[in-house]
Amino acid sequence: MALRLPLAAIQGYGTVLSHDGCTEEIQKAYGKSILENTERLQTMIENVLLLSELDLKETSMLKKEKVSLFEMAQMCVDEMQEYAAANDVTLTCEGEDREFLADPSMMQLVVYNLITNAIRYNKKGGKVQVTVSDVLEVKDTGVGMEQEQIAHIFDRFYKIHKDESRKKGGSGLGLAIVKDIIDLHDGEIQVESAPGVGTSFRVRV
Repeated sequence: MALRLPLAAIQGYGTVLSHDGCTEEIQKAYGKSILENTERLQTMIENVLLLSELDLKETSMLKKEKVSLFEMAQMCVDEMQEYAAANDVTLTCEGEDREFLADPSMMQLVVYNLITNAIRYNKKGGKVQVTVSDVLEVKDTGVGMEQEQIAHIFDRFYKIHKDESRKKGGSGLGLAIVKDIIDLHDGEIQVESAPGVGTSFRVRV
């Protein structure tokens, strides 16, 4: 169902553009929508392929090495500063250096996805704080969630804020990927959230 929505949008806008009489304004607007939905579809396909790969993996197949959690978190925060600024969100990182055995590329994806969500579902002028200690915490001042919604956030294609996800390119797969990667590392993730207050994710590997 989720993959059909961008496909239907692309087909609909393409059909209109194929007819004679479209103004330049309509062509630009619909062309932009086709591009956005194409990018959304590409992201979904890449995430589905990644989840399929994770389903086939076992813990013994991970390419584990010593990883500095703080360095990884700081790198992700630095790379996400432009995205945070574009959404009028302040993004910071603090804490202590911690080393642990993990698959670096997979753990980087965990940090990246958590920060992306924290920015995407935040408020204008909001904050995202990444803290490293014995756990990795990504805390935001965003829209938050009801308690009954938290039980489903790791389900594939589950979207709490569907309209916001559609506007900002959310696929409903980011947190499912996070959970699968943490499970492969025999870790755990805890979530605390309240509507209008924000959300905190704590990861222990």
